[in-house]
Amino acid sequence: MKGPRASGFGLWAVCRSACGTWTLRRISGFALSLSYLFTFSQEQLIPLHNGWTFQQVGKQRWYPAQVPGTVHTDLLRHGLIPDPMRNNNVDSVQWIENEDWIYRCTFNANDSLFKHAHIDLVFKGLDTFAEVYLNGSFLGKADNMFRSWEWPIKGLLKPGDNELKVIFRSAIKEGGKLRDAYGIQLPHDNDPSGVSPYVRKAAYQFGWDFAPRLVGCGIWKEVGLRCWNKGVITAVSVKKVVRGGHSHAQGATLYFQSEAQFDPRSRLKRRWYMDGKEIKNGRINVEEVNEWNPIGTGGQIAHELRSEL
Repeated sequence: MKGPRASGFGLWAVCRSACGTWTLRRISGFALSLSYLFTFSQEQLIPLHNGWTFQQVGKQRWYPAQVPGTVHTDLLRHGLIPDPMRNNNVDSVQWIENEDWIYRCTFNANDSLFKHAHIDLVFKGLDTFAEVYLNGSFLGKADNMFRSWEWPIKGLLKPGDNELKVIFRSAIKEGGKLRDAYGIQLPHDNDPSGVSPYVRKAAYQFGWDFAPRLVGCGIWKEVGLRCWNKGVITAVSVKKVVRGGHSHAQGATLYFQSEAQFDPRSRLKRRWYMDGKEIKNGRINVEEVNEWNPIGTGGQIAHELRSEL
């Protein structure tokens, strides 16, 4: 298949599965970074953003929380800390990073929910060291704020009210454990505690030239239930191998992959399409590939990529 002859190459992807459709935004020329938006027709997404409360471990009182959000903004909203962005107030809120915090909510599971074959609890982002419980049962731990976390929970749900609880551990204390296990102190110019190189956490929280030190925690992205039946595509990726190097590109090979969950008895198969034509074995050669040019410096040719399950 011949590729575009203009001075750029890119992809617009629209992916479809047996459970509906989802769209992908442009994949840039050589970077091929992929962003996606899920809109499955047979998949039901139920957000769990309401009714959250939070508490400092060891204290008695609970306060309403905002999800998505962070512990600093929740404390500020209730007047429990001064505004850390004003004057020298940031110095008086450093104790927060050494404490553990609990977030919890109650949600209702009705009969229609249990009609789905599969129900997953999905956190798009947990900052950072967290333990997740549903109705007192331990689901798992999180240790990376830059990824999503999910667990199948249908077997733990009960009709009526269900309690979801997330315990956030101090990133300073957990990071200290990781440093001790590593056995070497890595450079930590902006972090006097020295733990930032060992945790998968936004580096600016430890202080930077443009930001005060606010090492926090919280459910910082969306959380909800993903309900599905036959199958669901959870992610796609495209790897591009350029022949001849970037400066003398003679073409490229695109490798397509998708991650999916489905019942083996359903006999579902994965298929890829580009501009309406099926891609065999998830691989296609594209000739005469040039760099993707910014607006005003060259063209950008777009293609449609579709994944089916």
